Amino acid sequence: MTKLNEVIEKFRRKLPLLNELEKTHQDAEWHAEGNVAIHTQMVMDAIVDEANKGDDTEVLIHAAAFHDIAKPLTTREREIEGVLRTISPRHAHVGRSYLANNLTAESELSNLDLDTILALVGHHHDVRKLVLDDLPRAKYARLARLCPVPLLYRLCRADMIGRICNDQESQLEQVELFKLQAQEWNCWSDDPYDGWDLEIKNAFPKRSEIFHDYALAVSQLDYENGLINSIHEAIPRAWNLAEKPYTVTLLCGPSGSGKSSWIEENRGDEVVISLDKLREVITGKRDDQSKNGQVMQDAKEALKQALREKKNVIWDATNTRENGRSWVVDLAHDYGASSRIVTLFTPLKELLIRNQKRENPIPTKALLRQAERMEFPWLYEAHKVEVVV
Repeated sequence: MTKLNEVIEKFRRKLPLLNELEKTHQDAEWHAEGNVAIHTQMVMDAIVDEANKGDDTEVLIHAAAFHDIAKPLTTREREIEGVLRTISPRHAHVGRSYLANNLTAESELSNLDLDTILALVGHHHDVRKLVLDDLPRAKYARLARLCPVPLLYRLCRADMIGRICNDQESQLEQVELFKLQAQEWNCWSDDPYDGWDLEIKNAFPKRSEIFHDYALAVSQLDYENGLINSIHEAIPRAWNLAEKPYTVTLLCGPSGSGKSSWIEENRGDEVVISLDKLREVITGKRDDQSKNGQVMQDAKEALKQALREKKNVIWDATNTRENGRSWVVDLAHDYGASSRIVTLFTPLKELLIRNQKRENPIPTKALLRQAERMEFPWLYEAHKVEVVV
């Protein structure tokens, strides 16, 4: 049976937050078993107890070991209904980004599916939320597009078994309700979008494969965002899509992650809107943050102008925060453009080395803050989301 201390020892250097789990306390009512390390081991044990030979147990064990890894960063006290409680808001999201920013396909997890582990960690709170908020099928379909739902169910079931609380039985019931609903809506082991691509191809037989892929991506996002209820409602909307859409590409990564090199290697006819270059024009220095409001205003106007002229755009900024990416993507969609996020993954050690060699290095503290606050993009943030290692 895999023990948490074995995982901690294996990833001690790459994932130092594992060393903090034992020091991180939890709310006594919701987690009477004790600190995060105790809970994590109980979840890992529950995974093993319910495992089947030849399945994805190793993936689930690692997902269990990492599922609360961000609690040392997010745990705080807050008064809820007159009672001081211990909470860890957004720890699933923060944990996914932390893992993504510190692990690569060449890591010790190379024999496992890192993408699946990241998805399980990032979405392990979505199961109960879907049930408690009585969310529609479209949200289950989004989850099924992002994560293997049967594995997520098993992790969440283990997460409930691996704790001591008064409402454990009701929480397990919610997990079972999630399973039943996902199965009823063909969002369990089935592809919830099965047949959508064929419907689009049949409706537009003379259109290109590029158009078909674009129309499918648009239809999926429209469905998940509540704009349509079926593929049949998507087809009429697709008539308004361009045969070859112009694209807004957002580069995502801390300073020194290779965005400029990527532009040199991949740029075609795109208009490049660089916040650093605008900052240099306006203030005389690329690292002068005193007029960021004007920089952003000018950049936004340049983006609108390019979109009005139906030009391809590369939005060159760190874009490390989801809310900083979402408005650019929304604006692109408003103008009928397709959206693409390209994440440049570079290990922190390499970022620090590159920064010292740059003509205009940024302060080390600022670079560390960028890396620590990096929110790894979700697949639903744009029509295409890519990662370049």
